Amino acid sequence: MENILKMFKLLFHGLSHVYVIAYARNPADDGLDAGTFPYQGVIVNNIASGLFYCVCSGSQVLGIIKLINVNGHGNDIKAVFTVPSCAVNGLNNIPLSTLDNVNSDFSYWIPSVFMSTAVDIDLGDAPTGLNGYRPRNKKLWNYPFQYLGFTPTNGESKVFRYEDFANAHPKFKLICEINPNPSPTFIPVDFKGVPRC
Repeated sequence: MENILKMFKLLFHGLSHVYVIAYARNPADDGLDAGTFPYQGVIVNNIASGLFYCVCSGSQVLGIIKLINVNGHGNDIKAVFTVPSCAVNGLNNIPLSTLDNVNSDFSYWIPSVFMSTAVDIDLGDAPTGLNGYRPRNKKLWNYPFQYLGFTPTNGESKVFRYEDFANAHPKFKLICEINPNPSPTFIPVDFKGVPRC
């Protein structure tokens, strides 16, 4: 049971939501940020955009929108949406724990070129027993008796066999893009003999 709780905590690390304000004007020109934006827009995760993005916590989003409206540029807000915190992992060296904390106060404009850092998820070793019982039959340590299963609400079910990971130790990378319809992706690491998938 303890292993299962640990897995849930690790899986949800990086999936808390943060707000993103898509703005059509240069925030430095409007006094919203002191940074330098040499382009009309930004490049985020290798995708060019003609917009500027402000990443903020739920407690800050309305204040920033109000400030933009007070400056007379409310029509230049093109969208407000949420993305998983893993999509902005590494922004201004903010720890992921701050982005995941619902009580955090933060607001940062994404610089001209930004590439998020993948979140490492290490689920630990395969379970070795259940409620004190350790199977003696070796086949019970493998699929179909022991595996990781994932069924998203709007996707295809996926089964990961412990024996397909190096040392039966499942590890994943979590990545996501910044857009109004983000798709967080779990990528297995050291899976089926491939060091990085």
